[in-house]
Amino acid sequence: MTTPESIFQSSDCLVQSLSVSNDHATILLRTTEYDKVIRSLLKLTVLPGHTDILTPSKDIRGLEPDDLGSAFSPEESVRIKDFLSEFSFELNSESGAEYSYYDAKPKQGLGGVVQRLTSGTSFSDKPRFRVELISPASENQIRRSLPVPSFVLVEETQKIYQQIVAPYILGVVESGSLGWIKNVVSGKKESERLLLDTEDYILNVDTKWKTHPDPKTVPKEEWKTHTKAIDDLYCLAIVKETGLASIRDLRARHIPMLRNMLRECPLAIQQTYGVPSNQLRIFFHYQPQFYHLHVHVTRLENEIGSQVERGHLVNDVIQNLEMDNDYYTKRTITYKLRTNETIYKLIQQTESLRQVTDSQSSAGDVAEETVEWTKRKRVP
Repeated sequence: MTTPESIFQSSDCLVQSLSVSNDHATILLRTTEYDKVIRSLLKLTVLPGHTDILTPSKDIRGLEPDDLGSAFSPEESVRIKDFLSEFSFELNSESGAEYSYYDAKPKQGLGGVVQRLTSGTSFSDKPRFRVELISPASENQIRRSLPVPSFVLVEETQKIYQQIVAPYILGVVESGSLGWIKNVVSGKKESERLLLDTEDYILNVDTKWKTHPDPKTVPKEEWKTHTKAIDDLYCLAIVKETGLASIRDLRARHIPMLRNMLRECPLAIQQTYGVPSNQLRIFFHYQPQFYHLHVHVTRLENEIGSQVERGHLVNDVIQNLEMDNDYYTKRTITYKLRTNETIYKLIQQTESLRQVTDSQSSAGDVAEETVEWTKRKRVP
């Protein structure tokens, strides 16, 4: 199994910082295997005093993933590898495929960077952090981790969805990059996070809920006692039916399943955490982070992902489908994109082509080219 240590301790590993804040850092790792470059992402969360060590040496704003080599710093690579080497990484959970999660703790008896950060503190107080490893990381996963040049609002009409976005999504699904979802839904992975398993969907503790007690070591009956963590409540309901990528694929026949979610998910959460249903936000994202239908459940105190240009309350979705079975095939949906995201570039490119010709044949060619391009890039 690929682990953080097996990557950054490799003799040919090159390390580059992509982004740093007071609470998070994202590191790019490059290794070579059978003459093929393997790129991995290491996302660190809650790491006091790390900013000076992990700040990028060069400005990488506006760079594409394939251009990052121009900003590579050997000194930065050595500095970050020395830092990471002072920690042990203990597997917390894995979703299968490229995703796995670790707790990182400083090794006893080591000095160096950790000692400088924690001089005068006991070993138990020294910095420890949570880690998400994505290996191998795709071009789009790396792109999403880069500093954002700017954001734009996109008005996705029925025509844009059919000719550009739907073929893009099809390419993602056919690339095979969503195989990890099957492992989670079947219970092969992340079973310790399971809250509810129905005929139509499962409800799990989302890995973004960083303050949640360790599901592997803390008994479920004790989760309710972690009152401070409960403010950050974040759960995920993943639909079992395949072929549903987003709310665009929902029809009136899905209303019973959605109503069941609104009824059963709050009951499971109240039983486990003591949070009543009127304190929960239950919603879809569009665009979603991954193209297999899922629903987010958060406490109202937790506003992550609830922006007006992204969230769609399940209650509202049900009412729209009751009015019109084909509501989500026809409506224009407005959402925010990074200007370096693939979908935005495809929309911009197609709009330019449309200025030359708006014929049905050219639109069909664009859709076909989008599917083939996405398959080659294996975008997640």
